[in-house]
Amino acid sequence: MRRSIVTFLFLLGSLQPLAQSFAAESGPTVSILSPASGLVQKGKVTISGIATPDPSGTSKINEIGIKVVGLQNAGSFDTREIVYDATGERSNQTSWKFGSAGVANAVWNIESSDGKFSFSWDSTPWPNQTYEVTLFAKDFNERASASKPVQFKVQTLSPTVSILSPASGSVQKGKVTISGIATPDPSGTSKINYIGIKVVGKGTAEGYDTWQIVYDRTGEGSLQSGWKFGKAGVADGVWSLESSDGKFSFSWDISEWPNQTYEIVLFASDFNERAAASKPITIIKKPGTIPIIDLKVSCELSNPSYVGSQTFVYCKSKQEVPKVPVELQYLTSGAWKTFSKNNFYSGTGATYPLTFKAEGTTQFRVISSGLMKQESPYRINPQVKPFVSNVLLIETKKLSNSTSSSSSAGKNSSTSKSSNRNTSSNSSKTVVVPNFVGMSVELLQKNRFKFPGITIFIAGSSCKISDVLSGTAIIVSQSVEPLAVRRSPAFVTVRTNC
Repeated sequence: MRRSIVTFLFLLGSLQPLAQSFAAESGPTVSILSPASGLVQKGKVTISGIATPDPSGTSKINEIGIKVVGLQNAGSFDTREIVYDATGERSNQTSWKFGSAGVANAVWNIESSDGKFSFSWDSTPWPNQTYEVTLFAKDFNERASASKPVQFKVQTLSPTVSILSPASGSVQKGKVTISGIATPDPSGTSKINYIGIKVVGKGTAEGYDTWQIVYDRTGEGSLQSGWKFGKAGVADGVWSLESSDGKFSFSWDISEWPNQTYEIVLFASDFNERAAASKPITIIKKPGTIPIIDLKVSCELSNPSYVGSQTFVYCKSKQEVPKVPVELQYLTSGAWKTFSKNNFYSGTGATYPLTFKAEGTTQFRVISSGLMKQESPYRINPQVKPFVSNVLLIETKKLSNSTSSSSSAGKNSSTSKSSNRNTSSNSSKTVVVPNFVGMSVELLQKNRFKFPGITIFIAGSSCKISDVLSGTAIIVSQSVEPLAVRRSPAFVTVRTNC
């Protein structure tokens, strides 16, 4: 708007006034210098502009502002993340009216002497779409103006993820390490948030579980059975990445997985939920070489054999084997017959209890049909050939207390009938201590209450449960000599080899 000012001039004594009009100051101008309209932007974007006051007057630019509008209205985003480079001081108002010029999202006090200014905008967390940007300027007299808007696209890329090992098409067995690397779009400031893995069996076998795959850095995986990485795909398991260089690896024991081909895909997503999938690879699991063991087993008597009392046969081997069924056999009338079929040999040794009802010499052996089949269609277990132990001669005698009786008689040849009765009574309460050396701890624990009049203590044992169950935990010494006659109850302390 223009106003007229009338000035009266008196020329050469004339009293006639001369009217003259002057233009009042107009508002400032503001324009966007960069980026150019229509370009594609990503990562950190610099928006620069220039604001100029009306040159006819003395006013100066006071405030500048910016407005960003997503033309596709994608998601929620915050223009307050845009920062004026010269200062962090801005208006706390969510909208600031620049008169009829328009409304800005945020406003700053300009600190530039030449009117140039720029905004730094990290577009990384913003949705990929087209944005329209308008700049505003205002002078100290509240005159305001808006720039011509420019439009540009933000196109932040998804991260990349690739498989480093194993090589595609390779044959694998046992524990397999699957390593990969995930990298965010380098043009922005985003970081990798999640990694995931998917394994698909390309054969017909079923019954395997991808949750057996473990991220090496942490066991904390997603409890979700299927985690969607956007359009990239669905993972079987997901973990938070704990690597600063983007490298990661999974440990996968395929021993119990079906023998077939597997396709592996890795996934990665950044904190802005942009996701990517690796190029898939395949690995092949084939049956490995099955070890066959030709076992040599030797047996020996652990303690003397007495009629009606348990004796123990200890059998051992140099090679360790899985649990193999065995039969305990004895020779009679030229033919081998079976004591018991419900026995096993495992590890490098086993102890078997025997009880004979009459005196005599018995030929004893342990025989096994071996283990010539796979217990699992996926895991390779050793095969054990059928074997026969050495033949052991076991001489069984009746239990006698003559040593104790003769000792009592030698002390006093004129022992009264009453004394004889007492001696007889005392000798009836004596026990013969068996030989526990060589007996397995497992067998002793199972039969510790089958020795009438004898209480057994296992001292200082630090045997593992696996040692006890496998029969490798053995008694190596006892506090009372074998075959010693003791009054009942007799206390015997035994020590183990572990």
